[in-house]
Amino acid sequence: LYNLESRFNKSPIYTKCGIVLVAINPYEVLSIYGNDTIQLYRDQDVQLLEPHIFATAELSYQSMVNFSRNQSIIVSEESAAGKTVSAKYAMRYFANAFGNAKTIRNDNSLRFGKYIEIGFLRNHICGASMKTYLLEKSRVIYQAQDERNYHIFYQLCTQANQSEMKSLALCIENKVKISIFRLLSAILHLGNVIINEDENDTTFVKESDKSFSTFCSLLKFDENRMRTWLCNKRIKTGVEVVNTTLNLNQV
Repeated sequence: LYNLESRFNKSPIYTKCGIVLVAINPYEVLSIYGNDTIQLYRDQDVQLLEPHIFATAELSYQSMVNFSRNQSIIVSEESAAGKTVSAKYAMRYFANAFGNAKTIRNDNSLRFGKYIEIGFLRNHICGASMKTYLLEKSRVIYQAQDERNYHIFYQLCTQANQSEMKSLALCIENKVKISIFRLLSAILHLGNVIINEDENDTTFVKESDKSFSTFCSLLKFDENRMRTWLCNKRIKTGVEVVNTTLNLNQV
């Protein structure tokens, strides 16, 4: 930690520790990612150069070419530390709304994991693919103080008054992406549904709840069945099926 602090105070944000590159986010724009820097590491013995994300990318590329083996660069950091930017710079050396949200330390924090494959043919990029995993689903219904839900919901709301968006109660009309917008709109309305509880701790949704009706309409759900299963769950134990009513916290 002392070495990391000492190097960071002298300006280098990268420190090499074996095969691991440690990066400290300076939370400011640095001029160390331009084309001049890329050329500095291109086709060089990066072990003799200053640690850099470009050095890691170059070393990975050289290993692939020299040994004809697939290479992986794992970008792993704590939340909002700059994983997305690091991955972007690594991919930039070779030639991201639905999963990002505002956190306390990052206005555009990635809330899921990404596995990115870049294909090479005769030392040239021939294609790429990306898989996502571990989406932070809980953020849809709960956000810590000063944090927000996923950007896409706010983007959707800002378009609610446009004349071409007219069928989802948020006024959305887009035949190409209608299914995506319909689902997002339904999630927004579901978040506004009020769950009630009677004196017997039985939960229910009032028939007058407009948000619930809109939610069911958007997804073409039967209101009576959805009203039942929003406040109940079914458990199967062997051949026996048991229906249980959920309390307010469980709902």
